[in-house]
Amino acid sequence: MKGPEFGHGLLTSPSTRRAGVVTIADIAPTITGFFATRSPLGMSGRPMHKVACDDTVETLLKLNLNAS
Repeated sequence: MKGPEFGHGLLTSPSTRRAGVVTIADIAPTITGFFATRSPLGMSGRPMHKVACDDTVETLLKLNLNAS
């Protein structure tokens, strides 16, 4: 993601509770939060946010290798 709220680091959300892992359902709540609007009732997913990470590429590679 790119924007004032998202700098260097990894995305996470309360849906996954894992740095570097979000779900597609988290996109809409993130957008509604950015525009300070309320999410419709029944919308699944939770807003994404950034967590600091020293080496994002290395962390994501490890996540990928451990997913198998």
